[in-house]
Amino acid sequence: MLARAALPEGERRPVFLYIDEAAEYFDSNIRFSSQPMCFPKTPEHFKWLMTICRGEDWLLYSSDWPHATFDPFNWVFNPMISEDGRKKILRDNAKGWIKRLGV
Repeated sequence: MLARAALPEGERRPVFLYIDEAAEYFDSNIRFSSQPMCFPKTPEHFKWLMTICRGEDWLLYSSDWPHATFDPFNWVFNPMISEDGRKKILRDNAKGWIKRLGV
């Protein structure tokens, strides 16, 4: 947004174009790991968090074992996560990311 404001009036693009570019950048370059994770206090907030960070597509399961934290390791079995989403978080997202990186 700041970069947009610095452009001359005639060169400014609508804000939604920047939002689309940001989403495309994240989709191509960024993933999140699941530990440590602070959980929302309500199921509605958990669902909102998973939607905002595209949890079923961008989360890679991780554990900080044997480091003792109070984060539940079984959070991925939350009923708000679909069976397909669970498989993606536990396995498929990491496999796709590693393949994409050429590792």
